[in-house]
Amino acid sequence: MKCGDKEWQHCQVEKRGCKGCHYNKKNIEEVIKGLESLIDDRLSFLAPDDYNDEDNIFLKDVKVLREAIQIIKDKGAENYGRNI
Repeated sequence: MKCGDKEWQHCQVEKRGCKGCHYNKKNIEEVIKGLESLIDDRLSFLAPDDYNDEDNIFLKDVKVLREAIQIIKDKGAENYGRNI
């Protein structure tokens, strides 16, 4: 999200040295694409019988990456008023 004048005036992060928010929809979409690419990468290491193994590190990574994507999408929906 880009800060407007009012947000910039009252931003607590700015007071700690931040040079301004640089998150926008395009950056968010690029982050999501990158995370999806990581998911594809992790899945490529799995054999068919690995999908039922809850302790498999690649499956754990995939779960965390999917949760991260959902958090980003939810946060984006809050900031932009719609789903990304």
